[in-house]
Amino acid sequence: MAPYVSSALVSLPASARIGAHTARLPPIFSWGIFECRLAADDMRVDMLFRVSRRGGGEEKLAEAWPRVEAQLAPVAPFVRAWLASEGELARSPLFWIEHDLLAGAPSAPFVQFCVDPRYPEGREALPPVALRALANAGIALLFGHEPDAAPLDCLARCAARLPEHASVLHVGVTPHRGTRDLRVLAGVPIAHTWEWLASIGWPGDRARAFDCLDLLGEHFTHASVQLDLGEAVRPTLALEFPLPRAGDDPAWKRFMARLVARGLADVEKAEAALRWIGDATNEVPGAPWLVNVQRQLDVKLVLRADGSCEAKAYLCFHPRFVLI
Repeated sequence: MAPYVSSALVSLPASARIGAHTARLPPIFSWGIFECRLAADDMRVDMLFRVSRRGGGEEKLAEAWPRVEAQLAPVAPFVRAWLASEGELARSPLFWIEHDLLAGAPSAPFVQFCVDPRYPEGREALPPVALRALANAGIALLFGHEPDAAPLDCLARCAARLPEHASVLHVGVTPHRGTRDLRVLAGVPIAHTWEWLASIGWPGDRARAFDCLDLLGEHFTHASVQLDLGEAVRPTLALEFPLPRAGDDPAWKRFMARLVARGLADVEKAEAALRWIGDATNEVPGAPWLVNVQRQLDVKLVLRADGSCEAKAYLCFHPRFVLI
């Protein structure tokens, strides 16, 4: 991916850290993401990798597990249970491993896992009781003990109020950041997002949230909504949405121009993010066939409890073998 990543988004030192880290990882991932901040003065980069039961990912992980278990030790109990495909976690079709790429060394790996059994083919939301049980099973393994009941109860209440054609997609925890809250990602049509947030008692600033949404324009109709749940819904809110078209699409250019005008994105970073979109077929040493890599851009707007807003670019890449 290095030739396609602009140094405006991933600095040379960060690129070197990514290279050193990923060189130790086996080929078990179906998607990868560079998570970059679009603000001019923030060069932090994080890495996410997706492991899926589809496409042989489960088998590849099981085969590679003896070599990587030590590297993934903080999340090893979860991974072993997911591979066993028994109990509640058999319903989870995929999970993400994430690292914060800090200056010294990557953070301990942490996980968010899918709680929508049919994702991504179609959304079939679990009943709130079943969703709570699946989330409890995964979180208990990530924490190493039974999680607090309050965040799980809050999750079930929020799920019970989801509108039609919406579902909770992923659940995770970030204990290395000093919190025991659940981080929840739900797929909700934008037209129903604010109604849902009001119904679950989201305590954030509605006017600021609408202001963030105005940045999207009318082109966007679907987004993933990220919330933190404790004994109640927390005020931090994030909207995540894909930019699947070409980077020269006028709608995407207008959107990025709005971010720049609001001071949420650096001009060079915004342009570099749009240039990321595309695909290429390459010969990769050691691969049995040519490899086509699709490059997709997702953008995430984070509205924090203090009213500030942050924009992030998710540089997503999806490799596929091409038979010739």
